[in-house]
Amino acid sequence: MPLLTVQRPGGVVTLQHGRGAEARLPSRSAAERGPVHSAESSAALQALGRGGADDRVTFRLVGRLLARCLELLRPLRAHLLLFFAGFSALALAFVPIGVLLFDAFWTRVLQGHTLLAIEASALGLDPAVFAVGETLGAAERSKVLER
Repeated sequence: MPLLTVQRPGGVVTLQHGRGAEARLPSRSAAERGPVHSAESSAALQALGRGGADDRVTFRLVGRLLARCLELLRPLRAHLLLFFAGFSALALAFVPIGVLLFDAFWTRVLQGHTLLAIEASALGLDPAVFAVGETLGAAERSKVLER
């Protein structure tokens, strides 16, 4: 199945999947192509991606192109794996902190409840003031939100 078929004045050129001479479109010099007028260029660009019968960019063609691009990343496979492993480790390390701060601000301070001692310590506040009692006053709540 051809990847791309191009009609040129000299005939039809088909780009086949694979390597070798048939996998390259013959190039023409600028003199052979002639000048490109802005009206022709604009009309050609506006016609792209409309989904009509003359639109040659199909989902299958884009998928094949992406698959071919992924092959270029093969030498970087170890580096990409280390990158994503490091990112995943950092994300897992920050999940407890995120849950702690979400609990501190959303379910406690905004509703007026006191903080847990560990939450007050993590925010650099005195647990004896912010983790004791039933509710936080307006001054304490604003102090927590400033942190």
